[in-house]
Amino acid sequence: GRDDERLPGFTTSLLDVVRMAASAIEWYPQVAIGPVADLAVPGYAADDVATLMSALLDNATRYSPGMVSVSCHLLEGGGVMFRVEDTGPGIGRDQAIRLNFALSGPVPAVDESAGRPMGFPIVHRIARKHSISVRFASRPRPDSGTIAMVTLPPPMVCAIPVQGAPRPAAPSEPAPPEAVQPDPVVSEVVETS
Repeated sequence: GRDDERLPGFTTSLLDVVRMAASAIEWYPQVAIGPVADLAVPGYAADDVATLMSALLDNATRYSPGMVSVSCHLLEGGGVMFRVEDTGPGIGRDQAIRLNFALSGPVPAVDESAGRPMGFPIVHRIARKHSISVRFASRPRPDSGTIAMVTLPPPMVCAIPVQGAPRPAAPSEPAPPEAVQPDPVVSEVVETS
Protein backbone atom coordinates (compact mmCIF):
# COMPACT_ATOMS: atom_id res chain seq x y z
CA GLY A 1 0.00 0.00 0.00
CA ARG A 2 3.03 2.33 -0.07
CA ASP A 3 3.92 2.04 -3.75
CA ASP A 4 4.37 5.75 -4.37
CA GLU A 5 6.22 6.48 -1.15
CA ARG A 6 9.97 6.98 -1.53
CA LEU A 7 11.48 6.12 1.80
CA PRO A 8 15.04 7.20 2.47
CA GLY A 9 17.78 4.62 2.65
CA PHE A 10 21.38 4.00 1.75
CA THR A 11 22.44 4.34 -1.86
CA THR A 12 23.77 0.88 -2.72
CA SER A 13 26.19 -0.10 -5.47
CA LEU A 14 24.87 -2.53 -8.08
CA LEU A 15 27.54 -5.01 -6.99
CA ASP A 16 26.31 -4.83 -3.40
CA VAL A 17 22.72 -5.29 -4.60
CA VAL A 18 23.80 -8.53 -6.31
CA ARG A 19 25.70 -9.62 -3.21
CA MET A 20 22.66 -8.90 -1.01
CA ALA A 21 20.45 -10.93 -3.35
CA ALA A 22 22.84 -13.88 -3.48
CA SER A 23 23.37 -13.94 0.27
CA ALA A 24 19.61 -14.24 0.84
CA ILE A 25 19.23 -17.58 -0.96
CA GLU A 26 19.96 -21.14 0.10
CA TRP A 27 22.18 -22.07 -2.85
CA TYR A 28 24.34 -18.93 -2.85
CA PRO A 29 27.57 -20.89 -3.57
CA GLN A 30 26.18 -21.56 -7.08
CA VAL A 31 26.08 -17.85 -7.92
CA ALA A 32 28.99 -16.50 -9.96
CA ILE A 33 29.14 -12.70 -10.19
CA GLY A 34 30.46 -11.45 -13.50
CA PRO A 35 31.14 -7.88 -14.62
CA VAL A 36 28.88 -5.35 -12.89
CA ALA A 37 28.61 -1.67 -13.88
CA ASP A 38 30.18 0.68 -11.35
CA LEU A 39 26.89 2.42 -10.52
CA ALA A 40 24.33 2.37 -7.72
CA VAL A 41 20.63 2.20 -6.88
CA PRO A 42 19.06 5.01 -4.81
CA GLY A 43 18.27 4.15 -1.22
CA TYR A 44 14.49 4.06 -1.65
CA ALA A 45 14.75 1.16 -4.14
CA ALA A 46 17.89 -0.78 -3.16
CA ASP A 47 16.13 -3.34 -0.93
CA ASP A 48 13.37 -3.89 -3.48
CA VAL A 49 15.85 -4.49 -6.32
CA ALA A 50 17.81 -6.92 -4.11
CA THR A 51 14.57 -8.76 -3.24
CA LEU A 52 13.59 -9.01 -6.91
CA MET A 53 17.06 -10.30 -7.85
CA SER A 54 17.00 -12.72 -4.92
CA ALA A 55 13.76 -14.29 -6.17
CA LEU A 56 15.26 -14.77 -9.63
CA LEU A 57 18.53 -16.18 -8.26
CA ASP A 58 16.67 -18.52 -5.93
CA ASN A 59 14.64 -19.90 -8.81
CA ALA A 60 17.70 -20.22 -11.08
CA THR A 61 19.82 -22.06 -8.50
CA ARG A 62 17.01 -24.43 -7.54
CA TYR A 63 16.55 -25.65 -11.11
CA SER A 64 20.12 -25.46 -12.36
CA PRO A 65 22.70 -28.20 -11.76
CA GLY A 66 25.60 -25.85 -12.49
CA MET A 67 26.60 -22.30 -11.80
CA VAL A 68 24.26 -19.35 -12.23
CA SER A 69 25.96 -16.23 -13.55
CA VAL A 70 24.89 -12.66 -12.83
CA SER A 71 26.18 -9.61 -14.64
CA CYS A 72 25.02 -6.03 -15.08
CA HIS A 73 25.87 -3.50 -17.75
CA LEU A 74 25.00 0.07 -18.59
CA LEU A 75 22.49 0.61 -21.41
CA GLU A 76 22.71 3.35 -23.99
CA GLY A 77 19.71 5.23 -22.58
CA GLY A 78 21.16 5.44 -19.05
CA GLY A 79 19.47 2.44 -17.45
CA VAL A 80 21.17 -0.83 -16.59
CA MET A 81 20.41 -4.47 -17.35
CA PHE A 82 21.06 -7.38 -15.01
CA ARG A 83 21.41 -10.78 -16.69
CA VAL A 84 20.82 -13.95 -14.71
CA GLU A 85 21.84 -17.02 -16.73
CA ASP A 86 21.39 -20.58 -15.53
CA THR A 87 22.25 -23.98 -16.94
CA GLY A 88 19.02 -25.77 -16.02
CA PRO A 89 16.57 -27.48 -18.35
CA GLY A 90 15.39 -24.10 -19.61
CA ILE A 91 11.95 -22.96 -20.55
CA GLY A 92 10.25 -23.45 -23.86
CA ARG A 93 9.59 -20.58 -26.23
CA ASP A 94 5.85 -20.68 -25.49
CA GLN A 95 6.44 -20.65 -21.73
CA ALA A 96 8.80 -17.66 -22.08
CA ILE A 97 6.14 -15.81 -24.11
CA ARG A 98 3.48 -16.54 -21.45
CA LEU A 99 5.78 -15.43 -18.60
CA ASN A 100 6.77 -12.23 -20.39
CA PHE A 101 3.13 -11.47 -21.20
CA ALA A 102 2.09 -12.04 -17.57
CA LEU A 103 4.92 -9.84 -16.24
CA SER A 104 3.95 -7.01 -18.60
CA GLY A 105 0.31 -7.15 -17.49
CA PRO A 106 -1.45 -6.00 -14.33
CA VAL A 107 -0.28 -7.27 -10.96
CA PRO A 108 -2.64 -10.00 -9.73
CA ALA A 109 -4.21 -9.84 -6.28
CA VAL A 110 -2.25 -11.47 -3.48
CA ASP A 111 -3.81 -14.70 -2.23
CA GLU A 112 -2.65 -18.01 -0.72
CA SER A 113 -1.17 -19.27 -3.99
CA ALA A 114 0.60 -16.01 -4.90
CA GLY A 115 3.97 -17.06 -3.45
CA ARG A 116 4.07 -20.56 -4.87
CA PRO A 117 5.15 -20.24 -8.51
CA MET A 118 8.86 -19.58 -8.05
CA GLY A 119 8.71 -16.07 -6.65
CA PHE A 120 7.30 -14.55 -9.83
CA PRO A 121 4.46 -12.72 -8.03
CA ILE A 122 7.12 -10.96 -5.93
CA VAL A 123 9.14 -10.15 -9.03
CA HIS A 124 6.02 -8.89 -10.80
CA ARG A 125 4.91 -6.66 -7.92
CA ILE A 126 8.35 -5.06 -7.38
CA ALA A 127 8.93 -4.64 -11.11
CA ARG A 128 5.61 -2.85 -11.52
CA LYS A 129 6.22 -0.66 -8.46
CA HIS A 130 9.50 0.72 -9.88
CA SER A 131 8.85 0.47 -13.65
CA ILE A 132 11.45 -2.30 -13.95
CA SER A 133 11.30 -4.51 -17.02
CA VAL A 134 11.73 -8.27 -16.49
CA ARG A 135 11.95 -10.62 -19.47
CA PHE A 136 12.84 -14.28 -19.89
CA ALA A 137 14.44 -16.13 -22.79
CA SER A 138 15.86 -19.59 -23.42
CA ARG A 139 19.58 -19.92 -23.97
CA PRO A 140 20.36 -20.81 -27.58
CA ARG A 141 21.37 -24.37 -28.39
CA PRO A 142 23.57 -26.34 -27.80
CA ASP A 143 23.41 -24.96 -24.24
CA SER A 144 20.36 -25.23 -22.09
CA GLY A 145 19.07 -22.88 -19.46
CA THR A 146 17.16 -19.68 -19.01
CA ILE A 147 18.17 -16.04 -19.16
CA ALA A 148 16.34 -13.48 -17.02
CA MET A 149 16.90 -9.87 -18.06
CA VAL A 150 16.08 -7.17 -15.51
CA THR A 151 16.22 -3.60 -16.81
CA LEU A 152 16.29 -0.71 -14.35
CA PRO A 153 15.15 2.60 -15.87
CA PRO A 154 17.52 5.62 -15.74
CA PRO A 155 15.83 7.25 -12.69
CA MET A 156 16.75 4.14 -10.67
CA VAL A 157 20.45 4.39 -11.46
CA CYS A 158 22.90 6.81 -9.88
CA ALA A 159 26.58 7.27 -9.21
CA ILE A 160 28.16 5.55 -6.24
CA PRO A 161 28.55 8.16 -3.52
CA VAL A 162 32.13 9.24 -2.92
CA GLN A 163 33.27 8.42 0.56
CA GLY A 164 34.33 11.47 2.57
CA ALA A 165 37.97 12.35 2.88
CA PRO A 166 39.65 11.17 6.07
CA ARG A 167 39.19 13.49 8.99
CA PRO A 168 42.29 15.57 9.66
CA ALA A 169 43.85 15.14 13.08
CA ALA A 170 42.95 17.80 15.62
CA PRO A 171 45.89 19.97 16.73
CA SER A 172 45.85 18.51 20.25
CA GLU A 173 46.10 14.92 18.99
CA PRO A 174 49.56 13.44 18.68
CA ALA A 175 50.67 12.43 15.23
CA PRO A 176 50.36 8.73 14.45
CA PRO A 177 53.57 6.74 15.07
CA GLU A 178 54.31 6.15 11.39
CA ALA A 179 54.24 9.90 10.74
CA VAL A 180 56.95 10.66 13.33
CA GLN A 181 60.37 10.72 11.70
CA PRO A 182 63.20 9.69 14.02
CA ASP A 183 66.29 11.80 14.20
CA PRO A 184 69.12 10.28 12.24
CA VAL A 185 71.58 8.55 14.47
CA VAL A 186 75.24 8.96 13.70
CA SER A 187 77.26 6.06 14.87
CA GLU A 188 80.98 6.06 15.25
CA VAL A 189 82.98 3.03 14.58
CA VAL A 190 85.61 2.67 17.21
CA GLU A 191 88.35 0.21 16.54
CA THR A 192 89.90 -1.42 19.48
CA SER A 193 93.05 -3.46 19.41
